[in-house]
Formats: sequence, C-alpha cells, structure tokens
Amino acid sequence: MARTSITTSLLIILGVCFFLELVVPGFEDAFILKPDLAFSQPWRLITSMFLHAGFDHLFFNALALLMFGYVLEARVTRNQYLAIYFIGGLCGSIFYVGTYLIGMTSAVPALGASGAIYAILGSVAILEPNMLIFFFGVLPLKMKYAAMLWFVIEFLGSLNMSSGVASVAHLGGLIFGLGYAYYLKKQKENEYAVYMMPPPAQPPLPPGYT
Repeated sequence: MARTSITTSLLIILGVCFFLELVVPGFEDAFILKPDLAFSQPWRLITSMFLHAGFDHLFFNALALLMFGYVLEARVTRNQYLAIYFIGGLCGSIFYVGTYLIGMTSAVPALGASGAIYAILGSVAILEPNMLIFFFGVLPLKMKYAAMLWFVIEFLGSLNMSSGVASVAHLGGLIFGLGYAYYLKKQKENEYAVYMMPPPAQPPLPPGYT
C-alpha cells in the first residue's frame, strides 16, 4: 500500500488548522508565536507554523508548498524532508524571537508556514539549481538565481520590522534550507566518489605464480 505524500499531508493539515482558527474561539491565540512567551511556552515555536492570518496568507503558502514540496520530496528521503520542513520552520521562529530579544521589534505575535516554505525553496535551489521557475509569476529564472534574490529581498525586509511581514523568519528558514541541502548534496557526492574508486592495487605475485 502506497504511503501518502508528505506534501499532501502537510497541505491537509494546514487546511484543517485554518478551519479550526475560523470556528474554534481562542484556537489561534493558544498556538500563535508570542515572542515574550517563547521560553515559557516553547511549543508556540512549532505550532505557529500551522496557523495563517487569512485565506490569502494560507493560499500563497499552500501554492508554494504545492509547487516546490513535491519537487523536493522526490529528491530526498521522508526523514530529510520532514527535517527541512520542521527545522526550517523552527529556525524561522527562532530568528523572529531573536529580533525581539535584541530589541529590534516589540512582542508582536507571528504566525504562518513561511519559514518552513522558504526552507523548502532553499533546498530545491541547491538540489535543482538549474530548474527554471517564473519569479513572482513573471520573470523566468533558474532556482539558484531566484534563491539569491529571495535572500536579498528577505534580508532587506528584515531591516524594516514595521512592515508587518516577518521577513527575518523567512530568512531563517531559507538559510537552513540552503545549508542543510548543501550538506546532503555533498554527502551524496562523497558516497558516489567512494563507490566509484578503483580497487586498491595488488602487490605483484612472486615468480612462478599465476
């Protein structure tokens, strides 16, 4: 029996959580990331990545996951995919809380799967650098160049903490995705190189032996 795609499962979970946000009073408030509660209620670092501020917020994150999640899932193991998604999202949350701890922003709550999505984008950029996409639906770019633009855009966005967009969380997820996928790629290349090495040279046989 074939296992359900992780990407499909994540899309369903995001949809269910958004429905619960709409119909269950206090659901969003119980799981949203509040920087001032990050240490006393650390589960918010993870649960917040399954919440969304509105249908448009959910739609664009789900669209990105739909477009790139299946691409990544075909190139890594299930555990690697889950690590990219969850640790990438966690890195995004940690980066956001970090801006609060150093005084760059106040304790404004944050939510959304964008940190995890950017981790997927970064990973695909490393594993499929020449894959052609349409940046913002218009500009044709290879993934490796799109990742560079995403990095610059989110870095500059991180300097404007009043924008209403947690660009620093996007940046945290993107950095993790790039780094982890680079590690996976090098690991695979090293295994292939070892496999392709010729057998060690044998010492010459003494005269009379064949």
